Amino acid sequence: MAHNKIDFPKANLNRKDRFVDQNVSQLLEINRMPIGEYLNCPLCTLEESVISIDSSIPTLRTIVSQAKTFCNKTSKLLTADEFGAIYLYTMPTVFYKQLNQALREQNREALKPWFSFIRLIMSGLEKLPDASGETIWRGISEGIGSSYFDNMTFTWWSFSSCTRDLKVIEPFIGLSSTAFAIECKRAKDVSDFSAIKDEAEVILLPGTNCHVKSSSLLHEKLYIVHLKEIFEQEQNKLQNDFVKTASDTAVQSFKKQIKLKCYRSIRTFLDLVNNSDVTLQIEVSDLDNYDWDGDSRPDHVFHDVKIPPYSNVKKRLEINAKSSSAISSMRFKQDGGKDVAFSFKTDQWAAKAPKEESEEVNLQNGWKAKITVGMDSGETLQYQFFKMS
Repeated sequence: MAHNKIDFPKANLNRKDRFVDQNVSQLLEINRMPIGEYLNCPLCTLEESVISIDSSIPTLRTIVSQAKTFCNKTSKLLTADEFGAIYLYTMPTVFYKQLNQALREQNREALKPWFSFIRLIMSGLEKLPDASGETIWRGISEGIGSSYFDNMTFTWWSFSSCTRDLKVIEPFIGLSSTAFAIECKRAKDVSDFSAIKDEAEVILLPGTNCHVKSSSLLHEKLYIVHLKEIFEQEQNKLQNDFVKTASDTAVQSFKKQIKLKCYRSIRTFLDLVNNSDVTLQIEVSDLDNYDWDGDSRPDHVFHDVKIPPYSNVKKRLEINAKSSSAISSMRFKQDGGKDVAFSFKTDQWAAKAPKEESEEVNLQNGWKAKITVGMDSGETLQYQFFKMS
């Protein structure tokens, strides 16, 4: 039976948001918690699966009817409702954006109305063969800089739409953007079930584990990050191997004295970027406000900067513990003067407001950071990273 082509209004043809994240923060906001609760929902029809979200999308009944009309004949692999769920997700409407927004919410209650639909679409996706061995593409509309490192592993808990054809995302990313080249194992090719056939769409399922094989290669002003989809046991092995390699040289590698020149800056940020479960690298930004000794100003600095001496000034450290996906911050405060702020990108903080000049902060997997404010004339701020045996 031949299907009639559905003509979508041009105003709705916003394909960019499905294949390209606007910035790295949007990508990293993806909720880190599993969504296995959806399995408690019974399989139902496409119409029934969206009843609980009907009020949040005014045109939902219309687009569901369109999807169901197109998929009124079952494929050899899927039921009409499973076919319809995949088709609905790929339609150029607000539906897929609302779904992925719910998956990014910190409040898990916001996702529960979507569980019935997730149950239906996952039932269909799991029946499709794996696109194992293929390289697929996804983009970010900015250069990710140092957000992804070699051997870093991470998990995406949302539906991540990718494409086999780099040309699909090229119109949506400009200069200094980022493209992920992903070697996939369990990703699902949905091009035969998509509302837009020429997108060559492949979907990474929620819970996909990735390993950074090569980070931030700059090619004609486009950053390319090479990822490999891995299974959970592979992720655990990579993390354990890295811990073993790093443990012998950790203190020598991570002992740093930070001397910050802030004569002209009231907002100077140091990002401790999470390199892996145990590796932390210090990146200095906001470089326009630094007083450099040399003639040239680098784009990034990964070594010493200086804090000017303040005589007879009371000093204290403040550590603000936030949720696991937030950026925790620490401030070196000069009473009656200007603050110097430091922001830390880590997965987990367990800290209390320090009462002394030295404070230990719990990081991941038994690692600790000791932060000390020196009282010498240089007013050094020292970080020492170590792991308890």
